[in-house]
Amino acid sequence: MDKALSVLDFDLDESQIMVISLQNTSCAKAYINVQAVEETLYSCTHEQKKELLLRGEFSISISSRIDNCENDVIAKYIILELRLHSPVRPVAVDHNITFFGDIVNLSLTNFSQNTCSISFGDDPAFSIPLNRKRFYHTFLRPGTFTLEYGCNIKSGEHITVRKHIQVQNMLIRHDLNLKLKPSIFSYQEKTVVQIQHSYLYPMYYNLIFGMIHIFQQTEALQELKYTSKETVQVKFELSGNMQVRLGPGIHPGILFIQNNVSAVKYHVSISLNQNIQVQNVAINLYVAIFPNKFTIRIALKTGAPANLLIEINKYPNNELVSEMKTLCSNPDECKLVQVKTSLKKAGEKYRVTVFANNQISNDSAVSQVFETVPQIYDVFMTSDGPLYANVPTNLMIYIRGDIGGFEMTLKFEEHSKHVPFTIDSIKHVHSDGASLPFDSTFYKLIKERIVFTSTGDQQIDANIRNSKQVFNFSSNFIVQRQPTCLERVKIRDGNSNRAIGEPLKLARELILIKGSLYRVLKIPTLS
Repeated sequence: MDKALSVLDFDLDESQIMVISLQNTSCAKAYINVQAVEETLYSCTHEQKKELLLRGEFSISISSRIDNCENDVIAKYIILELRLHSPVRPVAVDHNITFFGDIVNLSLTNFSQNTCSISFGDDPAFSIPLNRKRFYHTFLRPGTFTLEYGCNIKSGEHITVRKHIQVQNMLIRHDLNLKLKPSIFSYQEKTVVQIQHSYLYPMYYNLIFGMIHIFQQTEALQELKYTSKETVQVKFELSGNMQVRLGPGIHPGILFIQNNVSAVKYHVSISLNQNIQVQNVAINLYVAIFPNKFTIRIALKTGAPANLLIEINKYPNNELVSEMKTLCSNPDECKLVQVKTSLKKAGEKYRVTVFANNQISNDSAVSQVFETVPQIYDVFMTSDGPLYANVPTNLMIYIRGDIGGFEMTLKFEEHSKHVPFTIDSIKHVHSDGASLPFDSTFYKLIKERIVFTSTGDQQIDANIRNSKQVFNFSSNFIVQRQPTCLERVKIRDGNSNRAIGEPLKLARELILIKGSLYRVLKIPTLS
């Protein structure tokens, strides 16, 4: 009775094939049966073969025909496997891609004159030598391609390996021809941002406004759109909640377009328009003269964004003198818009009119009448030396202002001094050589002789005025007591018992004391 030795089960895919080598005595020593699912592939009851090539799903059962054959070699087998190594990640169109292929365990066989072929899915298969292990290919269009690498082994037996590869367009901004249409919308109404570009595949979109992200992606590849380089539109809807989070105004954003092989960043900007209402236009009653500037303050009660046209007209004839344009892009900016400008001629009256508009509304407002009057902007006071009580000194007054005539009153202690002066130039040249914490080129220098009668911290007030305005400045000075001659002398030589009148045989330091003023002197030895 036959004794069962073992049963081996195999399930080989189409890239694998088993080669069994039988000996002349194999069937004499053992019963060998190869069984597929529905048929017997080989049995020792048939004519013995030297080699079997097996594929697919099958089992091999072996039982001994003689005793004590456990250590005998009944047959040998190897499994040949065809392998193709391709990129795991997607690759780019028009890029040269490298592939590697080989047959595992082929060197253990005596197979020769075998042929292989390969197809990359976008062109017909072509033959290659069996020993060629490296292949190159360039895909000319995007899509998913099936690579098929096959080899004939022997007697018509064929093994094949298939791989899928994703090929994607390299995204380049110039090739995309990106455009934003439209970019202007009404706040809290239906808003759909449309991005127009040339069709490439695949594309994943992320449109960002602040903390808001809107995602889109292309569907399956559309060959006709790609080959015809069709222009397509991608739509991004801003919901009501999104608009509330953004608020009215101009909103810059970034559109990221990407796939697995490339990415493009595109800056966009949309305008969510809200009805405009101008609250007021404010200007000081008296303003500076060129080259100094004054400020026009424009406040919007509601609405954004707003294009602002600012007209300065003479009063009362309404002659246009100057025109400026500016923009406020959001409600915070539009609450207060400040514009600096200047007018050349003094003594003229003007009025400002502001016209505000956006895509859905407009409004205007007029300022009060104002006048160009010479202004004083800064006063710096110093002296040309230390200040002592009852000693005349020069007060150096540096004044920065517009060209024009002024009256100045200096007040200190109980004194008052009237100083008229004229600024006749914007720039000045000084010869005093004083070291100042500012550029004195733009300051007029006035020197006034003054006398303080008291010591300590003293304040000087400068009241400067013209026919329209008064400007007040002040500075503080330290006034010291005037140095005087020596009143008394105490001589100490270190010996309290020594009489003052005794001759001093050695030089001694004399400490001369006058009030709180100390001097250390050296005198010669008295003989």
